[in-house]
Amino acid sequence: MMNRRSLLLGAGPVLLATPAATLPVAPARATPQERIAAAMDEIRSALWELHPDWHISGDASFHSYSVGGALGAHPHGYSARHFFDDAVGKGDFLVSN
Repeated sequence: MMNRRSLLLGAGPVLLATPAATLPVAPARATPQERIAAAMDEIRSALWELHPDWHISGDASFHSYSVGGALGAHPHGYSARHFFDDAVGKGDFLVSN
C-alpha cells in the first residue's frame, strides 16, 4: 500500500509555473544563402585583415571568384568558384590582389 507522500510525489506530470517572458526563444533559422553570405563576409573581413592592400569587390553578377595568390594554390590566384556555385548557384564576390 502506498502512503500519501508517495502518491503526491509520483502522481502524474508536474507543471512548473514559468512566466512566458523567461522562456528561451529559438532564433529563426537562416536560409542556406544567408548563412553563406555571412560566411563570405567573414572571409572578406579576414582577408582584409591579412592583406589590407588587396582589392575585394563583387556582387551577385559575378560568376567566378579568385582569391589572391597568397594562398599558394595558383600563381594567378585560387578559384573558389565551385565551392560557392555549388552552394548558392551564383557568384557573390571577387577577391584579387
